[in-house]
Amino acid sequence: MLQFVPPNLTEHPLVLAPDEAYRGPAGPLPPSGPPSPSPTSERGALTERVFLGGPVSVPITPEYTAGDPALKAFVEREAGHSTYHLVHLSVSFANGPGLPPLRTASVELKLSSASGVRPPVAWSMSPLRVDEVSQVQQTFHLGPELKFQDVEVALGGYEASRSAARTAPFLLGMRELRDDPGWEFTRTRTMALDGTHRLVLVVRAERGGTAGVTGTVRATTRGNLLRRYRSALPRPLTLSTVL
Repeated sequence: MLQFVPPNLTEHPLVLAPDEAYRGPAGPLPPSGPPSPSPTSERGALTERVFLGGPVSVPITPEYTAGDPALKAFVEREAGHSTYHLVHLSVSFANGPGLPPLRTASVELKLSSASGVRPPVAWSMSPLRVDEVSQVQQTFHLGPELKFQDVEVALGGYEASRSAARTAPFLLGMRELRDDPGWEFTRTRTMALDGTHRLVLVVRAERGGTAGVTGTVRATTRGNLLRRYRSALPRPLTLSTVL
């Protein structure tokens, strides 16, 4: 098992433009898709409420996994046809007096490859579920075949013991093993969208090519009306590794 602490990420405020097509009664988040360009001066934009760090990537090479012989052997076996990358992001939410509370938010990624032979996928993601319990630990563990360990996830940290009790999730990781992974945050009865949250995934891509990471950040606020906003990921990422 390989344990690591995610790197420090510089966060930048997002300007989320009103998503008029999806303004209306409360309901599930709209389907993912590339947003229209959103000038920062657009009237009614959501500003200084959502901050994004990353994405940044770390290639998973035999040297990176040298501390775990089983993981190193897996990377070496896969090297003939696949490369793997750790992709790190962070998202922070800010609230204040007189501001409508954030009701939901999502980080929706799109993985792509110019070769088109075999699309990159989110091989593994963490966290997959955050419940309304408090933990402080923020380390991640990669287990066999570069899969994040199957642990219950707790608000404030990313490792907790499994419990029979299930509560409404604050955060869900979605669409693992696909090219459109994402995370969805939902305000609960006891927890607001606030503070900083770390997101990490392992991307598997075809050897010899490059993979791109783009995406969309969405948020909704609830005052007298439910209002929806979105912004393109400001810093697309290109993954390329020679093993």
